[in-house]
Amino acid sequence: MHGSVVITGGGTGGHLKVAKAFVKEFSSRGIHPIFIGSTSGQDKSWFEHDQDLKKAIFLDTSGVVNKGFFGKIKSLLKIYQAMRHCQEVYDKVDVKVVVSVGGFSAAPATFASIFKDDCKLFIHEQNSVIGKLNKITSRFATELFSSYIKNSKVKDY
Repeated sequence: MHGSVVITGGGTGGHLKVAKAFVKEFSSRGIHPIFIGSTSGQDKSWFEHDQDLKKAIFLDTSGVVNKGFFGKIKSLLKIYQAMRHCQEVYDKVDVKVVVSVGGFSAAPATFASIFKDDCKLFIHEQNSVIGKLNKITSRFATELFSSYIKNSKVKDY
């Protein structure tokens, strides 16, 4: 495979456990992915010293849900700034694949993949109800994987 792989998502253990499984699987195949998460939540404690990663990047972001109007605006601005940073990283290390496991931590890296022409986005939804970010970005994904959503091809959304 030419180019780099990014695993993104987190905030809570439910997302991070799936991200960890992807990191381990890619590493077992000789591909050391980059993890992109947030300084908020549990992302750093799970991945800061992970030897299976090429690199771990933690961005200053937070969720949008359950915030007042100004809180939402502030969070969205941080996500936009972090997305721009991800775009720079993607260009520098030639990212070709992004695997998003959802959660607010995944927003910047997931949106950056959508705006990169030669980058495939794969989404894993581990919850029985699709999360907000995954719902918004699924139409841009190459594939959506879920144990709960019947025939989870992206076109069904």
